[in-house]
Amino acid sequence: MQQIRDLVHHLADRKVDAIKLLSEGACAHSGGPKYLWRNPAFPDGVELERLPLDLLRAGIEAGHERGLRVTVHTTQQAAAREAIEAGADGLERGVTIELS
Repeated sequence: MQQIRDLVHHLADRKVDAIKLLSEGACAHSGGPKYLWRNPAFPDGVELERLPLDLLRAGIEAGHERGLRVTVHTTQQAAAREAIEAGADGLERGVTIELS
């Protein structure tokens, strides 16, 4: 978790305007459950790596500590809800496909 915090602080030191975290496809989540992106064009799903919740929270907190707006790139409803509950200021892309 310290690594993502350090990265966000490094970016803040470089005077970025905001932080955008990638919820899906952002980093390895070894040992975690498989995460399938569902889309009617790919009926079997496409396996993606997902940013673990503790890293998502740490990145959001670090950005807020530096007064930065933090958004999260995601496409699925569960990941979008998780990002908002973790304190994200907004979503990039938002929910584009959600199958029941």
